[in-house]
Order: sequence, then structure tokens, then C-alpha cells
Amino acid sequence: MKRITALLLSICIFLSLTVNAFAADVNIDGGGGGMGDGDRESYWNPGNDGVRVTIVRESDKRQMTTPMDFTNTDRGDPLYFGFRSKLEYRRGTRLTPTSGYEALTPASPMPRVISSGGASNIAAVKQYFGQEGTLRDICDQTGFDFEDLLTKKYIVLLEPIAYFKYDGDQYAMTATEAAMFDNKVGGHLCATMGNLTHQNLPLAMFLEISDLGFPAYTGGTSGLKSNSTIISSLGLGTVRFEPLACCDHTPDCPCILPEGGCDCEPDIPCDEDPECQCVRRPAAEVYDYTYRTNTDVITSIMYDPDCEVSPDDDCEVTFEILDDSYDVDFVCPRSRGQLVWVKWHTPDEPQVIEIPVTSSLGDDLGTITCNIVNLEENTPPHTTYYDEKPSDRWQVPRQPDIDITERLEWGYWDAYWEDCDCDECDDDCEGGEWEYDWMECSAWLTVDSCEVFPDERVPTAKQTNRTDFEMKSGYGVDVIIETSASLGRNGRFSQDMTDPQNVVAYFPEFGYETHNRVLEQTDDGKFEFKVNRYSYYDKRVHFTPIWYPDREDYTPYFHVIDCWTPAGELTAIGSDSVEINGAMWDDYTWGSVR
Repeated sequence: MKRITALLLSICIFLSLTVNAFAADVNIDGGGGGMGDGDRESYWNPGNDGVRVTIVRESDKRQMTTPMDFTNTDRGDPLYFGFRSKLEYRRGTRLTPTSGYEALTPASPMPRVISSGGASNIAAVKQYFGQEGTLRDICDQTGFDFEDLLTKKYIVLLEPIAYFKYDGDQYAMTATEAAMFDNKVGGHLCATMGNLTHQNLPLAMFLEISDLGFPAYTGGTSGLKSNSTIISSLGLGTVRFEPLACCDHTPDCPCILPEGGCDCEPDIPCDEDPECQCVRRPAAEVYDYTYRTNTDVITSIMYDPDCEVSPDDDCEVTFEILDDSYDVDFVCPRSRGQLVWVKWHTPDEPQVIEIPVTSSLGDDLGTITCNIVNLEENTPPHTTYYDEKPSDRWQVPRQPDIDITERLEWGYWDAYWEDCDCDECDDDCEGGEWEYDWMECSAWLTVDSCEVFPDERVPTAKQTNRTDFEMKSGYGVDVIIETSASLGRNGRFSQDMTDPQNVVAYFPEFGYETHNRVLEQTDDGKFEFKVNRYSYYDKRVHFTPIWYPDREDYTPYFHVIDCWTPAGELTAIGSDSVEINGAMWDDYTWGSVR
């Protein structure tokens, strides 16, 4: 039975290139096809391409450099959408046309990135971006330290760019931007420039192995691809770095040492040395979706049939989930697929669920694998008056940068009957054909308010202005966070979106890591602390540590999750502060309140 990712088919071939004293793992494959014809107002010339480069920190997927475009020659001043990466568009950044385009010229010319005749140039592209000289040049021009790049903490994100003329204007676009732009113009870009924008540009690079939250791709390597497929999985590659070392010399080596140690030579990876007796560790299980228990979710799959699917075909896509069967109506023009999705509720117990998907046209769309897990709370320990500061060097930590997605876009096809012109029909003036409109959808998640404030039983708290508070450490704080989920036009909330269903709180005294609280929903979109089991008065409160420094903000942050759409999960962050000044010991002398 075929495996599929949540949004499209996945997995390809992985290649490592060894360069001098380090290995650059270039995670790219490519395809393409013939270009077809253009016209005077819309065309592309082979060689008019480039690559957008962004250095990303792996731990939190934060961009460490502003995305920059590299191209061999001056491309003038085309219209473009700002220097944005695929990561930013996934988080909800919208297209904003602008001018004043400037690209960088690499020290060593790049090979041709985008195919024009169906023959992929991917081998040369992989070799080029695996070279030390290329990577040093990228660091020099982006201002990033090359030695830092080799620490395994960073990833180089690559996105192919095409420079072309469309409808009389010159443009510079990545594959993601072209797909989003095509959604804006009702499919006209694909109809006019599809061989470039929906075939050769997105297929110039795609992941062989899932990375940065984007899936690998094993769909066809030629033919027009749908906007949703391009946005979710095409038009990107990554470069990672691993030190060369035998398993015998690397504690975190992905191989299992046999009894007696490893026989391979130093500085050669054990799985590349024919004399080595190490055994490669089995790959970790990969799931298409991970959901929380007892949650409303949306599961989607890309369906791109080879033929037109009209209402006359009465086509349904069927999802078999546990003991239920969900049938979803489907129409689309020829070679223009879309996401198909189903809304359902996860069970109360953790488990792995396999969802077979088929269509009434006889297509087997594979199986989606979902991992259902508990939303675990690592409850903070009881705060006492005798708690001490972790160390003299402890400082209030910086709130971490978390990869969130506040906006997503997708769409679906809608069909309507168009009667033919009587002058062109038979004598009885009967006939017509199905026409299709692309229904563009969007959804966004908003933290409408997030208020952290002293509990009502804090005797010496002060409100310094309408929204700010001051209190002594050791007392408790409350929170009220209000969220809302919204759909753009053409959206249908009952089937296209869920409400945000969970909020998790993290606290500075634990470095925003080791302990958390799962909030309770007390009203539509409204969340508060659960009743604290350590509270004598059964209050919805979190106790601040008595050792917390004076004149410092106490700032919890709140991760809003489980707001699902066909294009994935929306998430958001809320935070607020109270100022700590003094400790609760200051309010007491021998058991009496001052």
C-alpha cells in the first residue's frame, strides 16, 4: 500500500557530497519538461534564473539572514514580492508587489537551475551548492560566519527563481510566489506560462528527505503541478553539515556499534566504508500527521487526476477513518488537482491510525498515517517560601522564537454549466460545457487579548496603568487569553476549519522549557489556568518563585495550537507581563500582614 504525506506524495533519493574538511548534505532533486510556446507579452528565456538563499537556525527554524537572490547576470528591475522565503509564506506572509529589485552575483557562476528541455541539471546544481567556495561566498555576501555554518546548527535553504515576462511586465518569482500569484489571478498565470511556473520552476528543486517542516516529494517529475502542491512541497532544497567521523569516534553516530567496536578507518563515515562492521540504525517512524487526542482535526490529501472531473462524473473521494467512512465531493478541470480534506474527531486514547483514501473513479490514493498522542502537561512543582534561586548567575531568559503559522491559504474548484452560443450550436440550440472557477480560501488565527495579572488574593499588587501591574514575587498570577479563528471568502467553517482547541503556558523560571501548564477552555475562544492543585483556595493561578529578581518583568508565554485547516495547523503566540518588585516576605512580620 502506498504511503503519502499529509499534503502530497513523498520521499526521494538522498545524496551527500564531501567537500574538503566537511560534508555538505545537499537535499535536492529535480525534474522538468519541455517549455512549449510563449507570446510577445508572456515569455521566458532559458538561463534567466537564480536562487534565493536563506540561512536558517535548525532548532527553531528562525531565519538568521535576510533572504537574498543570487543570479549570474543583472536582471534589471523586475516586479517582485520582497525578499521572502518559503518559511515566511508558510507563516502567512502575503504577496506584496514592489520594485527596486537587486540581486547578488556569485563569485563563481551558477549552473543553469531551471530546465528548458526536460533534462534536469540537478547533478551540477547539487555539486555547486555542496562546494566550500560556494558556501563561503554565500556567507561573505550575507554577512554570516562560515565557521558557524559548519556547526550543524544551521541549514541553508535554497529556492529557485525565474525571471520572465508576464502580461507585458517583467517579474522575478520563486515557485511558491508563482503559485500564490496564480491563485490571485484566477489561474491565468498557469494558463499562460504554466510550463515554466507550474512545471520547470517548481520541479527545479524539491526535497529528497523531509526538512524544515516541508515534506519530501515523490510525485511525477514532469507535467503541470497544482498551486497547492507547489506551495506545500516544491521549489526548495536544503544544505546541511555533518562532520566526517567513524562511528567509533562519534558518540551520536547514526550507526550501531558491533561488539568489539568499529573496524572502519577514522574520518570515514561507517556506512561508506566497505570494511566497516557497523550497522545503520533503523530510520525513525515518520507520520503524515500528529494529532492530539480528543480533538477536532482536518486531514487532507492532494488529488490530481489525469482527466477532467465534472459534476456529471459524481466523483467522491473516500476517507476510511476507524469505523467511519467519509465521502467528499470532487470536481476539477483536466490536470488541475487540489487538496481534498475531511474533518473528524480523534479518539480519547493515543494510537496510530491508518486512513486508506480512494476515489470513485477507481484511483487508489494511498494511506495516510496519523499518530494520535496525548497533550502532556509537565506540571510545575509546588512553589514554597523556601525555594532558592537556581544559581547566582541566573538571569531572566529571553522568550524563545517559536515557529508559528498564523495564516494559511488553499482553494478548491467549483464547476458551473455554460450554455453554448446558439450561433455555434445545433439547430435546437442545445449544448454547453462545464466551466471551472478556482475558489481561493484563507484562514488566520488571532490572539485577540492576552492578560497576565496578579491574583485577587495578592494584597499588595498595584495597577500602574490600564494594562500593567506590579506585584511582589511568591504570589500567584492569573491569565485570560482570548483567541479567534477566521475564514476568508469562499471558506466554510463547518468543514474547512476548527476552532483553536488548546493553549500551553511556559514560564521564565523554567527557561520556558522544562515545565508547562495546559490551559482550560472556559468559554468560546477563552482560556484560563486550570485550578491549581496547590492553591489553598482552589484558584486558577500560577505561583511565581519567591526568588524572582526585583524590577524584572515576569513574562509567561502561551502557545495556541490545534486550529486545523486543509492546508495545515494554525498556531499563534500570546504573552504578557507583570513587574516584580519585592518579595512576599516583605508583606509579613511574624505572621502578621503589614
